[in-house]
Amino acid sequence: MLINAIKFTPTGGRIDIKLTYLETIAQIGISDTGSGISADFLPYIFDRWSQAAPAQNHTNSGLGLGLSIVRSLVELHGGTITVASPGEAQGSTFTVLLPLKNPPFA
Repeated sequence: MLINAIKFTPTGGRIDIKLTYLETIAQIGISDTGSGISADFLPYIFDRWSQAAPAQNHTNSGLGLGLSIVRSLVELHGGTITVASPGEAQGSTFTVLLPLKNPPFA
């Protein structure tokens, strides 16, 4: 997620990383002001081999496996991952929720 934020955020853009504890859950958020994700592609963002249209993808290419692997790892740890984007050229936000075995403030 962070690598994608770096790859798709232009020079002068912004990437924010936030960690929040919600009782027995850790919430990790990565937001950027990068190329964003079209509403048509959002439902497929975590599918294997999926990639946005070349115009949205710019010159950054890949196999379309990275976010699928991230989702699998998050789910193996009992968590969830979601993504939101207002649209192309408007950035995106990825949110990971992971259960905590030993909450830090319990």
